Amino acid sequence: AGGAVTLGTTSTGTALSVVTTSGDVTLGTTTVGTNLSVNATSGDVTLDTTSVGSTLSVTTPSGAVTTTGTTGVNYENIAATGAVTLGATTVGTDLTISTDAPITNTTAITDGRQTTLAAGAGDDITLDNAGNKFNYMRVISGDDVTLFDLTGITFGSNSSAGGWTSHISGDLSLTAGGDISQIGQSYSDGYSAIEVDGATIFTANGSAPINLYLGASNPFSGYGGQSNNLAGTVTLASTGAPSGFSHVELRNTNASAAVLTGLTS
Repeated sequence: AGGAVTLGTTSTGTALSVVTTSGDVTLGTTTVGTNLSVNATSGDVTLDTTSVGSTLSVTTPSGAVTTTGTTGVNYENIAATGAVTLGATTVGTDLTISTDAPITNTTAITDGRQTTLAAGAGDDITLDNAGNKFNYMRVISGDDVTLFDLTGITFGSNSSAGGWTSHISGDLSLTAGGDISQIGQSYSDGYSAIEVDGATIFTANGSAPINLYLGASNPFSGYGGQSNNLAGTVTLASTGAPSGFSHVELRNTNASAAVLTGLTS
């Protein structure tokens, strides 16, 4: 279609594709049995409550993406250039977001497997809802990155593939209720190294002490782990007892690396 597209309540047992060459796309409550594809060539996309049996794909080469209701899908892929704002979101398998603008959420995100985020080097990623539940995480690009995870989080690929590095151009603030780890933690390099150009703060928010596993358990074993490069200060913090850190294993290859702050956390 040409021009803006607005659909009210829509339900289909098969697939649905919505395409416009100009203007915004606005969908009301939408239920799709298999795949939902939305493509707005030159406009924003706004989705209300959305239930998709398999894959939700949203593409807008010159606009923003906003989900205002509850989204339930197996796979969710968003490719945009404007801001991406997610409401309550449950993804059974993989969540992938790529844009050149901020990525935020207003309500909790639950992702069953892999989360991959790219906001560009100059834009922030702020996924700090206290109900978020991530699993495997990769931040391809982002300026200041703030993540809150009610459970544990593992950097890298869920399939243990190589090359799944993360790069944060600004500061990284990560709060987790479970262990913070990475693929290849006690193995050879090349899997999930984390690069942070600014300051890094890891905050424990568990019902018991958690662990920070971002370095080899035995660095003299011949396997040094991932070559994390944390350029600024690295701080360990806690939201208070009984939380804190039990084991801390961190490899930082930055030549100017300082002693960790908050080792009593």
